[in-house]
Amino acid sequence: MAGRPPSGIGFMIRDVFADAGPINIYEVAKRVNELRAQIGLRRLSAESVKRYVFEARELGLLEFVGREKKPVEEQVPGSEVLNYRRFYELTPGAETSAEWVTLARSTASK
Repeated sequence: MAGRPPSGIGFMIRDVFADAGPINIYEVAKRVNELRAQIGLRRLSAESVKRYVFEARELGLLEFVGREKKPVEEQVPGSEVLNYRRFYELTPGAETSAEWVTLARSTASK
């Protein structure tokens, strides 16, 4: 991600995954917000980024690669599902897909 980061959310998410490899949604949100801050855009909530990640997954751009148990201090008592971090990575060949424009356009005016 040399130089000025791209301003569309789709391109930011793509670049974060390209640089990071397997990564969880909350780490994606942190990195996307760092990029947005560099170019003066407002911060997005982790839930907003999560929505874009799931849209990218539905478009076949990202794939689920595994999960890991959260540290005890981050766990939600009585919830098996919420006590794991899910990791995703770029689908092979997706880095150059035109589908990233679909995600990029969804926030182009924000």
